[in-house]
Amino acid sequence: MTKKTFRYIISALIVMMAFTNVNAQDTIPRKHFLRINLDLASPTYSYFFDKAHQRMGYEAMAEYSYNDTLFFVAEGGFHQLTDTLGTLYQTTSNGEFLRLGVNINLMKYYNKKDRDIFYVGARLSGAAYNMNYAHININQSYWGNTSLVVPPAKNYMGFWGELVVGMRIETVRNLFVGWDIRGAFKFYDTNQSTYKTLFIPGYGNPQNNVSLWMNYSIGYAF
Repeated sequence: MTKKTFRYIISALIVMMAFTNVNAQDTIPRKHFLRINLDLASPTYSYFFDKAHQRMGYEAMAEYSYNDTLFFVAEGGFHQLTDTLGTLYQTTSNGEFLRLGVNINLMKYYNKKDRDIFYVGARLSGAAYNMNYAHININQSYWGNTSLVVPPAKNYMGFWGELVVGMRIETVRNLFVGWDIRGAFKFYDTNQSTYKTLFIPGYGNPQNNVSLWMNYSIGYAF
């Protein structure tokens, strides 16, 4: 055995021992826990981000830690958007939505008390919503102003998937603050009528096949 080969073997053993030691620290036995989060962005979205529209809602999220890496997630809530274009039309979309999926924690723990997470995740999502047009006016200088017959309110459903990246930080014992960014990809909207849906709760504008969301949350771990 040459000295060069011997050095390679010793180096490999050192690396393996270091990896084994780190991996042993990463697998500290920990208790499962449930974290409930409330979204702070939904009730204030119109005020801070989109003052041109009347958008409101609420959203809650539940996360269960299967282990240090895998978290099962359920999210749901209610959103409403009232969109007005001068005297031309006014439409309201509102309803409930549900997202189910997982988060994969990318952080490593070296202390039993550590519960901060930085994660990537995926969701399968759906919404049941109602769409209603208050009025539809056509303003013409030659023929005069006319109003179209307003269609009755109808119920629809929308389906989409999401990719998520975010984090949760424990500020004091059991109390967390966090944020996440979501890229939503529309699968299907049951409204195929002439009167297009302008807003799907939990998704956004279905005229866009991709929608971006951002949530700010405060949560408590049990």
